[in-house]
Amino acid sequence: MGRVVLFQNKKKKKKAKRTQGPGGGSPQPRNTWQLAVIRMPIWVQDQEDEPPYRPWSALAISLTHDLVGGSDSVHPDDRTPELAFEALHNLAETCGEWPEVIEIRDPDLGTTLESMPELSGVEITYRPTLAGLNGMMDRMGGALNPEERTPPSATSVPGVTVDHLRAFALAAARFFAAEPWTELGNEDVIRIDSPVPDPNFRHLMVMGNGGEEFGILFLEDPNGFSLMGDGLAEEFLQNTVLWSLSSWEPSHIDYREHDMWEDQGLSFVQEDLIPAAVQYGPRRRIRRASPKYLAFFEAVLTALAETTVEEMDAGSWQRSITTSTGPNSIAFSLVDCQRDLDEDDEFGNMPSPLFMERMMIDQQPNDTDSRRQAQELAYEAMEAHGRHRKVLARQALDLWPDCADALGVLAGSATDPVEAIELFEQAVAAGEKDLGAQFFAETVGHFWGFHETRPFMRVKLALAQNLWDEERYEEAVGHYRELLRLNPNDNQSVRTLLAPALMQLGEYDEAEELLTFYKDTHSASWHYTWALLTFLKEGDGSLAKRRLTAAFKWNPHVASFLTGQRPPPTEPSAYFHPGEISEAETMIAELYEVWFASEGAIAWIIDRWMRFSK
Repeated sequence: MGRVVLFQNKKKKKKAKRTQGPGGGSPQPRNTWQLAVIRMPIWVQDQEDEPPYRPWSALAISLTHDLVGGSDSVHPDDRTPELAFEALHNLAETCGEWPEVIEIRDPDLGTTLESMPELSGVEITYRPTLAGLNGMMDRMGGALNPEERTPPSATSVPGVTVDHLRAFALAAARFFAAEPWTELGNEDVIRIDSPVPDPNFRHLMVMGNGGEEFGILFLEDPNGFSLMGDGLAEEFLQNTVLWSLSSWEPSHIDYREHDMWEDQGLSFVQEDLIPAAVQYGPRRRIRRASPKYLAFFEAVLTALAETTVEEMDAGSWQRSITTSTGPNSIAFSLVDCQRDLDEDDEFGNMPSPLFMERMMIDQQPNDTDSRRQAQELAYEAMEAHGRHRKVLARQALDLWPDCADALGVLAGSATDPVEAIELFEQAVAAGEKDLGAQFFAETVGHFWGFHETRPFMRVKLALAQNLWDEERYEEAVGHYRELLRLNPNDNQSVRTLLAPALMQLGEYDEAEELLTFYKDTHSASWHYTWALLTFLKEGDGSLAKRRLTAAFKWNPHVASFLTGQRPPPTEPSAYFHPGEISEAETMIAELYEVWFASEGAIAWIIDRWMRFSK
């Protein structure tokens, strides 16, 4: 890496005059330098597949001449004492002289300097803080990262010390190690009944169930979590305050905070991330926590880390814990914030999709009491939300261990994909055991018509989808094929998943057979899949153009998603009307992957859409 450029202040100090003479007078200023081996205030990445790092360099600043000399910048693994020698020699060459005093903040560096003959007679002084070097580093950080928008350093808040942050970091490490998001989902809003130092901390949500961002969000209004989930976070934050306890990449944190975390040995989380408490407020204002708030966060993180599954299942609980500030007791309760369908919604009065199935299974004469009760609990679990789903599912399995739907609920709540697949496989095996081999042989071809098969069919489809998401494509396609063999009427719309899957695997002939077999299907997914398959097999011919035009006419909103004119929906619609945007929002996820994976497909649809839209 290149040498650090010599740096001068914009307002250069006048050189001090040597005025001491006979009879006394002002003392002669001593030629003083400051020296440190430091992490540079910038992140670099040598290779795309390697993590970024902060290079090390030695910097020496002459307080007398206001000049800086530096060494080469090196990878952390290549740091050696020679960096300090290099910086001193470069500064001496620039100043034309050696110093009388060198101030350092690392006592070990003094031992290194003793070996330099050039410094014979130079006074080496230890100072815990080198103001000149710190100021230069601040200016360098601003110059090297002019557009970086990082939160202010945690120690920028008056009164915050390393000890405060050490206690907070330790509590955060316990919280992240406990992984409470495996039990608490985005629908589980927790109220802190006591103590609450600020109304903005009244309610919290544990992040991490989605597997992307981990930590805790605090809000005063529990309904705010739903608004943020609906993609209205920016609008919502215009008039409210949100506190976040999350993990940050060191490259996204103020470099001084990263230095402190490294130098003081504070706890990292998730291997190499820095826990941080950050407030987001109106007008994009960002603040850090005071000592009082850090102590409160320490208590909450510790309490949640120690909370048991049984306590969560109870719905309200109290934890007595010990923190750096002494004994604490925090009371929690789960809040039901699920927003029902609006009364004016045209679908609001529709019965549950499971309503008829529940009625029919309740009438089965061969059901044992425990089996019937367990299945009823599983139905309640599927229609519940948040943590209550898992509670009901476990109660069902206590009554009947082979309840496929209950296992399916637990699988669907799992945050680890491997665990989810294992649970879905258990659910499928339980369903097969419950129905029996003879039942399969006698009912193949009209399987869905027997209501007792529905739990098995549900978990088998979910297993296939999870296998596909984990790139276990052949296994997924095998389950799709078996579902259609058992139930050619395809009440689950498996064909809309199997057709694009076959196309992605290059099985064009089988995909065409499937599309032909279900030629009477009329949906956005089917029309766009027909068009794409024709393009992949025959190119931009007349038949491909006709089929794509038919797809445009059936639902033009799908094209607006695929061509990038409209951003992808944050979540599919619960219900849809054919030809309307609700149908496009529901089915676009099935189409995105195969269209973008097919060479030339997106360019083709953009061209044809532009022609069609004129």
